[in-house]
Amino acid sequence: MKQVACAEFFDVSQAAVSKAKKRIDLAVSKDVALFSAPKMINAKISLADQLDALGKQCRELLEMVHVVLHGDHASQEYRDCQTKLRRLAGTNRDLGGFLIKLQAELRKQLEFVFKMQSEIYSLKKVEEFQSVVLEEIQRAAPEVQQRIVSRLTEINAARSALDFGIGAGDKSNF
Repeated sequence: MKQVACAEFFDVSQAAVSKAKKRIDLAVSKDVALFSAPKMINAKISLADQLDALGKQCRELLEMVHVVLHGDHASQEYRDCQTKLRRLAGTNRDLGGFLIKLQAELRKQLEFVFKMQSEIYSLKKVEEFQSVVLEEIQRAAPEVQQRIVSRLTEINAARSALDFGIGAGDKSNF
């Protein structure tokens, strides 16, 4: 539903709907960090494969640009690279601009990979912490460990529900 329809349905302002959506997004993020970290870490992320393929294509194009700029003009490799790059560089046939765009794309990819690796590292830290704490609690009192997991699941489920100020004084910072 759109924000306007949600506001009408719950008989609240659009601002209240917007605030609730932000709280839900935060609750979902926390839920992912706490309970889905092992799944996300162990899953094969096709995005990484796609990023790898894109990086490979960019590197191949950079190699072609290098051949055209510095290669033997009489070689077949030079002619092939020049033909391909002319098609790719567009009507202006500006290889310098094309090279700059390729390098910018590679920089963006590197930044994205760094962010992905940082997120994975953070998820691993959360998973390790959660695992150690729950194992130690289970050793001390298995029933307490089960109650903790159950309560955390309930808290996250409750936070995922729309809350338009109901129980606003009862917020914890879990």
